[in-house]
Amino acid sequence: MGPLTNIAMAVLKEPDLHKFFKMIYIMVGAGLKAGNITPLAKFNIYVDAEAAHIVLNSGLPLIFCGWDLGMENAFINELDIDKLNSLSDLGRFAVRCNKTLIEFNAGITNKKGFDLPDLITMAVALYPNEMIEDKLEVYGYVEYQSTRSYGHLVIDSTHLLNNSNNMTVVTKIKDGVFKNKLFTLLS
Repeated sequence: MGPLTNIAMAVLKEPDLHKFFKMIYIMVGAGLKAGNITPLAKFNIYVDAEAAHIVLNSGLPLIFCGWDLGMENAFINELDIDKLNSLSDLGRFAVRCNKTLIEFNAGITNKKGFDLPDLITMAVALYPNEMIEDKLEVYGYVEYQSTRSYGHLVIDSTHLLNNSNNMTVVTKIKDGVFKNKLFTLLS
């Protein structure tokens, strides 16, 4: 849920770290859509692309959940905001906490509402069978040397590079599951 600096530092201190984890769920740009910081990069990779490069080459079992998952069927739209406001004090609090994000999304995406990619990633980690509808097993790398494309997560979804897969990318979550869980927790 953020830049991969701490995980990269752990890998550098313990190169066999991959032996101790069943799976690491990471909320970062999935590399399949436009960025939210640059045209190619999303925030969590962009702020420390070198760390992301280390993690991707570590042998750790990785599942990437991208920002774009929250911008699709799990996007909290105006009807959802009305529902949250009518659910409970917690629902109203959730809407108030995301006021700046609502304004940000309206400015860059023309969508009215907010996305919750960190919460979606947590839901995928807790309920993978219930949440994941589609995913890719792929090779990916992070551009960390170029000034023009710094922070771009490149996903070889067509396997053109013939490299071994080093990540799983969740490309779609099941419609309605995330929102139902969110509304239940906040009611």
